[in-house]
Amino acid sequence: MTKPDPLPTLLIIPTGIGCDIGGFAGDAIPTARLLASASQCLITHPNVMNGGSLYWPDPHIHYVEGYSLNLFATGELFLKPVRKQKIGLLLDAGLESDLRKRHLQVADGCIASLGLDIGPVITTERALKINLKKGLSGSSWGDLEEPDVLLRGGEKLKKAGATAIAVITRFPDDDKGDDLETELYRQGNGVDIIAGAEAVISHFLVKHLLIPCAHGINKCLTRK
Repeated sequence: MTKPDPLPTLLIIPTGIGCDIGGFAGDAIPTARLLASASQCLITHPNVMNGGSLYWPDPHIHYVEGYSLNLFATGELFLKPVRKQKIGLLLDAGLESDLRKRHLQVADGCIASLGLDIGPVITTERALKINLKKGLSGSSWGDLEEPDVLLRGGEKLKKAGATAIAVITRFPDDDKGDDLETELYRQGNGVDIIAGAEAVISHFLVKHLLIPCAHGINKCLTRK
């Protein structure tokens, strides 16, 4: 019996709109692995494969940033698997020194234990100053006051040889409303209040740089 040819399949779970599955510490990974085993070629995005230590490589899963996935779905972009990326690390100048140190330690750990090619590391010229927002529909979104600063940092990494970018930004502290939203989300209800702004940041970089960019967040260790 001949093995069937791979059937490229997209798995898209939008972020920041309150989906029942997707974004909750890897809860969509079993679905992704099941579809990948059936199709032999699954193309998906960060909100699905976000389980941290719960995620491990699968040769049938191709992990693509959301903006690139949008272009692929509309026929404006072709995708090609790669075996290795040189990951540039872009740090928000607004990060506290201890948070910056933690992320550099994580990067060093990935280099030592996983053999990832990480570097160079660049800090933005100024703090990016991100604002969190929520639409009338209940979905989350946001903006940043220094988009040019973010883009210049990404351009420096690309010129230095990075083929993908990991960006870590400083998000604002929770106010009372956002704190309640975050707590509901952690219980599996409501909307991830920071997800929309995360998507804005990664989409913005990918649109202008045309290389993969993934975003991580940071908040203050203590609340007011």
